[in-house]
Amino acid sequence: EEVYFNPSALYGPAMQAEKELTAARKALADRLGVPAKNVIFTSGGTESDNTVLRGAVHKGIRRIVSCRAEHHAITRTLEAIEQENGADTPHPVRVEYVGLESDGRLRMDELERILSCGEDTPTLVSLMHANNETGNLYDLCAIGELCHRYGALYHTDAVQTVGRVALDLEKLPVDFLSASAHKFHGPKGVGLLYIRQEGSLPAWILGGGQERGMR
Repeated sequence: EEVYFNPSALYGPAMQAEKELTAARKALADRLGVPAKNVIFTSGGTESDNTVLRGAVHKGIRRIVSCRAEHHAITRTLEAIEQENGADTPHPVRVEYVGLESDGRLRMDELERILSCGEDTPTLVSLMHANNETGNLYDLCAIGELCHRYGALYHTDAVQTVGRVALDLEKLPVDFLSASAHKFHGPKGVGLLYIRQEGSLPAWILGGGQERGMR
């Protein structure tokens, strides 16, 4: 209600808005154990997920490994990516899915088998931290280490856990992480995207220099 100015502008009240934005970014980055420059604000978890999946394909990823129990922000985006990058296109993208045990646990042996069968293919693995329907909590460390062992990047949709479960991304083998402010009492319409390696994703929303040029 008070600091509603454009944080990218140079007049006094706008610079106050920029200070508030910087403070919020640092607070979240500190909570996640990462530098503030690696935290990008988005409009929500869905935009963050889309930015990673579509951006990774734009950067040369040709295989994405996920699970059919993921949030629709992942599964529907993967369906669109498959349609847009089919076998008859110049740069086809293959999507493969890992199964679950009857109790909802991820089949880690199946994930390793899939990863070991395509080490020469640039691969992104996208598996959530906690399932939004079953409550199953996946092991970020075990998944990330497996991904990196086979040269794959790892993205996790952590919308259900950021702000509720302690995460130290400096120590976890996670390359990209999505979160949403409304899950931990932040304002609706705000999301977060953690990007470990600067420049590993392209700007997906063009026309402004905000958020380190990402959107």
